[in-house]
Amino acid sequence: MTLLIVFLMIQKYSWFGIADQGSATRLGFLLTGAWWLAFALPAFSWLKSVPITKHAHHALRTPRDYIKTFADLRQYKHLGRFLIAFLLYNDGIQTIIAVSAIFAREELGLGTGTILGCFLMIQFVAMPGALLFSRLAGHFNTKRAILVSLVLFTAITVYASIMKSAIEFWILGFAVAIVLGGSQALSRSLFSSMVPKSRSAEFFGFYAISSKFASIFGPLTFALLIELTGSNRIAILALAGFFVIGLVILLGVDAEQGRLQAESNGA
Repeated sequence: MTLLIVFLMIQKYSWFGIADQGSATRLGFLLTGAWWLAFALPAFSWLKSVPITKHAHHALRTPRDYIKTFADLRQYKHLGRFLIAFLLYNDGIQTIIAVSAIFAREELGLGTGTILGCFLMIQFVAMPGALLFSRLAGHFNTKRAILVSLVLFTAITVYASIMKSAIEFWILGFAVAIVLGGSQALSRSLFSSMVPKSRSAEFFGFYAISSKFASIFGPLTFALLIELTGSNRIAILALAGFFVIGLVILLGVDAEQGRLQAESNGA
């Protein structure tokens, strides 16, 4: 909803009595911050604090805690293997999202309105896409559903490297929306199934920190390839490597063995 309001503010700034698109964009940031604050207040007011448990010492508080958790992954071979796969393909996903507007503007010559409109469409399509992949996971299993999403992301990357028109950019956005929500939600689900219950906060903290750190490599790869080749298309095609390598590593993950390792080493 906020994205829709901000989109209208930027495209139709005169309707809101705003001087220009630049002012509307800055006001959009303020509106987004106010929106976050407004919806955070009920949580601050009504959610009860979770009491500290005997496992609180597992929380990640310092770099030393992070390194210790990393070392402990040796006890959870399939969890560690999944984490490596996730960091690779999630980096590819985040990079596609980050560079898509640059690619659309510089390679396809699309305007701000078209790009924002496509991003808005993605928000609405992502929810049914997540539900679709949830059904796939229920019919097959979570790992196979993620593998399907990685095949689709690889195809999306190849398609992005050859598209030439605005309508193709919209088709690409629709495809990303279908796959995006499901792949990330199912990844968290598979990860949680292989985490020892007594250390879930610790491992999810490690998961979150690692994914943020790893997200630098995709944009770095994209930027370096543009610098070396001068081609946005070659740079975006190279992102397929993140999905292919992640898929290959994920094939070696045995979720059932991962759950057994979590149970046996989770004390």
